[in-house]
Amino acid sequence: MNKNKLFFFLFIVFIIIMLIIGGIYIIHKKQKDCYTNAQEKRIDLYLNENLNGYKNLTLTNTKISPMGAFEIEGYVNHDKKLDFKASIWSEDNNQFEYSMSFSPELSEMLKQSNSSRKKASEIIKEKHLNKEDYEADPPLFF
Repeated sequence: MNKNKLFFFLFIVFIIIMLIIGGIYIIHKKQKDCYTNAQEKRIDLYLNENLNGYKNLTLTNTKISPMGAFEIEGYVNHDKKLDFKASIWSEDNNQFEYSMSFSPELSEMLKQSNSSRKKASEIIKEKHLNKEDYEADPPLFF
């Protein structure tokens, strides 16, 4: 009888631990999705303002670089040759501003030089957009 009680107790503890881990995973996934969606909106604003012929973007990958920046990779206008990598730094409050590398084909679509391009926060301010729709806290890990 004691073995059955011990087994039942261990089983209940195991179920509780699995529920806690599952809950943490779901919360993390939701926070990561919210953060990625907010950054996608910021990148979309930036590209719309600074690229000729821009229509849409598709995100392909999110990760943390070896230097500690959040990186979001993707391409524009349904053309995988027009790819980019956006870097999001803690100095920018972990929100995308302007740091981006472009494929040679995408570079040809740029309207201005790097120094005269508008940052995402400037575009949000100029267009009187709700800042809260374009910001989110980053997840603890990516």
